[in-house]
Amino acid sequence: AQEGAEIVRGLRDQQGDWNDWYSLVATGDYQAQYNSNSLTPDSDLPLRIDANGLYQYDSGSNSPFFRRISLYKLSDDEIKVVVEVKWLEKNSWHSLILEDRLWNWQ
Repeated sequence: AQEGAEIVRGLRDQQGDWNDWYSLVATGDYQAQYNSNSLTPDSDLPLRIDANGLYQYDSGSNSPFFRRISLYKLSDDEIKVVVEVKWLEKNSWHSLILEDRLWNWQ
């Protein structure tokens, strides 16, 4: 879950200017992996784990984990990031939810 929040923070930092990044972001559900250059709409696919132990969507074996990154524009200067990781264990869904806020600090 923390990785999902850090990916969004990294994408914001790569953009350089808050207003440019903010204009590209829409409230909604997304997926991204450690080397993503952008967010893609969530497709409810499981994360895969590759031979190096990295979680991603491109290659590797399916893991039991699903990750959804939800963004909410709260104001012109604040975005709420909610990352949910869920997994099925013994026929019951479990989840962990992390919430973070990104601010226009420029």
